[in-house]
Amino acid sequence: SQILQQKAKEAKQTAEILIKKEENNPNLFLAKTIIDVYLFDIKDARYYINKAKDFNDDSFNADIIKTIDNVISILELDIDKVFKIS
Repeated sequence: SQILQQKAKEAKQTAEILIKKEENNPNLFLAKTIIDVYLFDIKDARYYINKAKDFNDDSFNADIIKTIDNVISILELDIDKVFKIS
């Protein structure tokens, strides 16, 4: 609800608390990544998208993770990866 209320900093703190309680949940990592992208905290976004990749076992999430990973690459100005986006 914090995300919907545009309380991104509070949402980030809440996500971090939830991740400590559920350390293997790719959906939490994905949510945290989206919050970090919104806050332009690209270093944390990269960290959590990589965690989401490591724990993901859902083909539906794989497409979402790939898209967000590409967005992060653009924000990182990773030119090589940006031009390889498919």
